[in-house]
Amino acid sequence: AFLLFTFNLKTEGFNMKSARIEVRDKEGIYDAVAEGLKMDIRDLGIKSVKDVEYVQVYNISGNFTRQRLKKIAEKVFTDKISQECNFW
Repeated sequence: AFLLFTFNLKTEGFNMKSARIEVRDKEGIYDAVAEGLKMDIRDLGIKSVKDVEYVQVYNISGNFTRQRLKKIAEKVFTDKISQECNFW
């Protein structure tokens, strides 16, 4: 998975202008969406697909530090019980 955001290196604290946040189910959590999509692919007669992972992707823009992005990603976009997020 690729996660991107742009750094404004001229500003102390590495303020960012845009970020990409990816949210996925934690390991061991049943991914019903992915399993349904895998079945849909197989219904098309395509048997070679072994695995599907459902990942929610959010692109945000503004002026924020890495610490604030972490707070946004973890507190707003992620269910801490069943999901994990990545960003950078």
